[in-house]
Amino acid sequence: MGIKNAFAAIVTSLCIATTLAGCGGSTEDDARPPASPTGEAATGPEITAKNYSYHAPDGWADPPQRPPGFDFDSLAAEKDPGDDAFSNNVNVLRVDTKIDSVDELEEQAVKELETGGFTDLKVKDRVSIDGADGIHLSGGASMNKLEYVVEQFGILHDGSLYFVTFSFTPDVKVATREKVADSVLTTWQWKD
Repeated sequence: MGIKNAFAAIVTSLCIATTLAGCGGSTEDDARPPASPTGEAATGPEITAKNYSYHAPDGWADPPQRPPGFDFDSLAAEKDPGDDAFSNNVNVLRVDTKIDSVDELEEQAVKELETGGFTDLKVKDRVSIDGADGIHLSGGASMNKLEYVVEQFGILHDGSLYFVTFSFTPDVKVATREKVADSVLTTWQWKD
């Protein structure tokens, strides 16, 4: 399995995070209250970064090689993806941002994903991750003829935007993708 195929989906996260970093302005968030993850907590290895930590699912780990040219806060992927040329994975990108509203974040992220060619894009319920509010988007994409689907969470915390992107092969059902994401986000802790 090549590193190129295993983490091809990460490029999308990086492009969106870079584009949204410079956006600014304030709007009043709509009335949709965010929900905290409630699933069974992931019990795999703890992944730590400067400002947070979380547990990856069992069978996932921080890979020994990272895709060149990417500056991830953190990354975890399946250790054994089987016959797939793609490892289901979670990656986190952190950027400083002028966005201070979940509404604005959601509006900008949707525009960027649509422009980036995402298919079947869905805006999901808002989330609260260890007290920080965020958005949840879901959709399909392709890169270098590799099809994949994502559950992407944009979280605003202390002047930074964290894109937590779970990327999966298209055969992983929505319920399973959301269960994996929920299990990881349940364990998320900010280091304040």
